[in-house]
Amino acid sequence: MGQGPFHPAGEPAQARQQHPGSDPCPAQGFAASLHLRGIIGDNDRAVLAAYCQAYGRWVGAERKLAETPLLITLPSGYIQQSPWPAIATKQLEIMHKYAAELGLSPVSRSRVTKLRSHE
Repeated sequence: MGQGPFHPAGEPAQARQQHPGSDPCPAQGFAASLHLRGIIGDNDRAVLAAYCQAYGRWVGAERKLAETPLLITLPSGYIQQSPWPAIATKQLEIMHKYAAELGLSPVSRSRVTKLRSHE
């Protein structure tokens, strides 16, 4: 295990400051706890970062979905479904996949074992 607190993306906390109005990834709040308990190690940063990236995209898509109608009219006059529901759904699927890998869901949590030694 490296020195200092566990940072999911590997950079100092100052470099990961949230932009005003953005939602922090919920996994960031308990990543250090999971690391200290031996559930995740330093090698899991990429998986945790991918989860957080999908979370950010999902939040963005949900915001756009709230701001725009489900059906949009193109300049040609053609009416089509907004892309935001599909984007939000895809990001939820990705989040679910990574959550299972990290033991973040109730079902996957029962299958998670501690690391033999902290990485």
